[in-house]
Amino acid sequence: MFTHDCVDSGGGLDGRGAELRVYNANEGKLDDLLKRFREHTMRLFEKHGMKNVAYWDSARRSMKGKTLIYILAHLSREAAASN
Repeated sequence: MFTHDCVDSGGGLDGRGAELRVYNANEGKLDDLLKRFREHTMRLFEKHGMKNVAYWDSARRSMKGKTLIYILAHLSREAAASN
């Protein structure tokens, strides 16, 4: 998984930190990963103070159907580091 973090400068995150994550699933496993996120992972993020902001698949042909891209919001950069 690749992660990249940033801090919002006053847009829609109300000063919270944001983290962009890219998860490359093994061939044929994206549906299983999406199911796990829907049924478990998203709730775990919320339980630990992370807000689910957006989820999508890649439009790039070589990554389509294999890649989950998502953004999580944290109360601060420090909270993101501890999460």
